Amino acid sequence: MNLAYRFKSSDYKVQHLTEYLTGYWENDIWCADHNSFDVFRKTISDKTFQEINFSYFSTELKNEVKYFVLDRLINQEVRLYNTIIINYSRTFKHLAAFLDKYYPEINSFATLDIFKTLIQYKNFLIERGISVRSDGKLNKWENSLNQFYLFYENYYDIREEFEKDIWDIRKIPGIKVVAHEAKYLLNFEGIPEPFLNMVKRYIKFRMTIRSHGQCCLDIRAVRFFLIFINEKYSLWKNLSPLSRKDVEEYLIWYHKITNEHKKAQIQYLISLRVFLETIELHQYQEAPKNPIALLLFREDLPRYERLSENNIKYIPEGVLKQLDT
Repeated sequence: MNLAYRFKSSDYKVQHLTEYLTGYWENDIWCADHNSFDVFRKTISDKTFQEINFSYFSTELKNEVKYFVLDRLINQEVRLYNTIIINYSRTFKHLAAFLDKYYPEINSFATLDIFKTLIQYKNFLIERGISVRSDGKLNKWENSLNQFYLFYENYYDIREEFEKDIWDIRKIPGIKVVAHEAKYLLNFEGIPEPFLNMVKRYIKFRMTIRSHGQCCLDIRAVRFFLIFINEKYSLWKNLSPLSRKDVEEYLIWYHKITNEHKKAQIQYLISLRVFLETIELHQYQEAPKNPIALLLFREDLPRYERLSENNIKYIPEGVLKQLDT
């Protein structure tokens, strides 16, 4: 969907954002010791006298940053001192200066070309003597910009949740969200376009019977497999032609690159097998014509540990990121 059209169609959300910032929140400088913040204090460290200064930004961006901060506090997604003061407010001055220099006309973070902008911002920070990470990860200054963009890309998106490539399970009726769990997104980005709707349909079903964590694992495992297939057969629109030979080639490649992560190796293959068995059982048009029992054998799974779909445990985030690179 064209972003400019989507943003234009969301004028009522701009109005909601502005009307939400009433009373104390209209101020451009928030004093963290003000009684308006009392409801957000979790520990003694949250009793701070430091200020949150939004005055560096232009009016439209100022309101977006205010709303972002207030929304995350209200939804208990961040801590007042450790996150808002340390990780966000201390980045405002540099970020506002950057935007004023390179993007003086923008009226929303959502309109940025975020990949291009982050590269520009990194260079801007280096010129100002601020260290950036050499491993490709974002420092707190870059992360603030990225978080604002992601928040408002989603905020102004008027599509139904299932139409998006990143689902917020809090917005899906009937899905249980664990109160103390901070993770609530299902990310389908990176799945080859010909297979995207099939995977979304599968996960939409899985959400009714499995946890958010399991669905995240399922997406990663299936994405891994479909990227391999798409690179080998770029013209395939579905998995109908899939053969045992294709699976064997995938397994050889897969075992080679996951050799140091045996636990993840098993978990991903179990998730892949459940996916293939499910789309066969539910008679997806995109499912392989060959029976799944003849494509991916139980013997294909490493035997040194007994696992089933029901006792798959969480894979450390570091391992998942290595597998996705």
